[in-house]
Amino acid sequence: MTLRGRLALTVLVVAMPMLAGIAWLRGDLARRAADRSLREFAVARMESGGRERCESDPAFFHVIAPPPRPGAAGDAPPPPVPPEGPAPVVPPVPADGGASFDEPRDPPPVPITRMWAYACDFKSRNPRAPEIPAALVAELQRGADEAGAEHSRNGLRGRQLAVRMPWPDGPCAFVLVRRIDAATPDLAAFPVWAAAAFVAVVLGVVVIATGPVVRRIRKLTADVRRSAKQHYASEVEASGGDEIAELAAAFNDAAREVRGQLDAVAKREEVLRAFVANTTHDVMTPLTVLQGHLCAMRQRFAGKPADTELVNAAIDEAHYLGSLVHNLGAAAKLDAGRQQVQLSAVSLDELVQRVIERHWPVASPRAIEIEFAVPETPVWIDADLTLLEQAVGNVVGNAVRYNRPGGHVAVILADAPPTEFSLRVVDDGPGVPDEQLARLTERAFRTDDARRRHPEGSGLGLDIVRRVAEFHRMQLAFRRSEHGGLEVEFRGVRGIPPA
Repeated sequence: MTLRGRLALTVLVVAMPMLAGIAWLRGDLARRAADRSLREFAVARMESGGRERCESDPAFFHVIAPPPRPGAAGDAPPPPVPPEGPAPVVPPVPADGGASFDEPRDPPPVPITRMWAYACDFKSRNPRAPEIPAALVAELQRGADEAGAEHSRNGLRGRQLAVRMPWPDGPCAFVLVRRIDAATPDLAAFPVWAAAAFVAVVLGVVVIATGPVVRRIRKLTADVRRSAKQHYASEVEASGGDEIAELAAAFNDAAREVRGQLDAVAKREEVLRAFVANTTHDVMTPLTVLQGHLCAMRQRFAGKPADTELVNAAIDEAHYLGSLVHNLGAAAKLDAGRQQVQLSAVSLDELVQRVIERHWPVASPRAIEIEFAVPETPVWIDADLTLLEQAVGNVVGNAVRYNRPGGHVAVILADAPPTEFSLRVVDDGPGVPDEQLARLTERAFRTDDARRRHPEGSGLGLDIVRRVAEFHRMQLAFRRSEHGGLEVEFRGVRGIPPA
């Protein structure tokens, strides 16, 4: 999730409880204000003549404000006192206790406040007065001076308050005040549009305020990636005095440390590559001379089987040592990258002949025949001669080294129309199990049969083959040959013959 998204989500998570708390507080304050207004209304009316009218005629005591007729002030005039004689006939009380006898059924243009009086038993002498809700009665009985609750009738809403009067007895010991609002009140919460507007404004402020921060972070990210691609050779911009500038400065410090370590590693690798290259050159010269002397000794001891076998073993080890030294040099050259590789026009026909000639002294004592076939038209490619010849030599050397006495190895170079070539090395040796073919190019991997035949092997040769093929963008394939052994194929694009 992005920084802006997190901030927006945080605002929503914080804003919703905040809005709910503000709405509750607003509603609570509104209820307290309404109760205070109703209490003051009740006390003022009762102390300004209301008590006298209530006690003189409690059966008809009822206060309504504002008065029903425009221009009238104060309370509604009390009904005339009937003359002495029979008691007046009181109209029958409606089924709902008279509470809705003259209550409005439509929203009034202005709030209407009404009041009734009750005795100490919470009963009113006015038959049209509503009953005080039981919850309010219970609260007053516990000693409270007032008790309020919401009021709703005929679809209209309002507030009602039961108030204890300063005098303890009489028909006016308690009063019930009800107010009918002109419209549905919003005491419980903000209007939906107000809440939505509030959240939208806060989110807008967050988006605008985080804009510069996000842009600086994105720029810092781009600078870090650019510096990483340049091996931390360039520093990122660290302007300002805030946390982002401190982060950029910390990255520059870390980059300097990494750059120093990379330089040290590069210097050590350069020294190591130079050592391997020099050692390879220095070792191969006496090794070549040694191989020549051994071949001469083999010819001299041709009639002595014991001596000939010993010389052949020495020639085999010298050849293996030379191959190992060449592989170390090739690995160091590949590790150095393209700056150490020299591409030129290479004749694959001549390369195949040189590889065959170099391995013939090892194959001949074991009666292993090495044959090769090249097309009439020479095949030229653009390659590093040393690396490619070492790769082909490694494959041919393995075919000879792990073959049976009297076996055969064939190197076949052919055109692959329209612009490709195919170089295959085929043997009739024991081969490689199918499940191990895919692992042949792993460094230090050797098959079980190879370990049994030559436990001193390093497993580096075919890894060099794979890396050389990848470097020259050749396709390398390992498969079972039709003769029961292994077939290795190099396939690539032909180059232009030199002028």
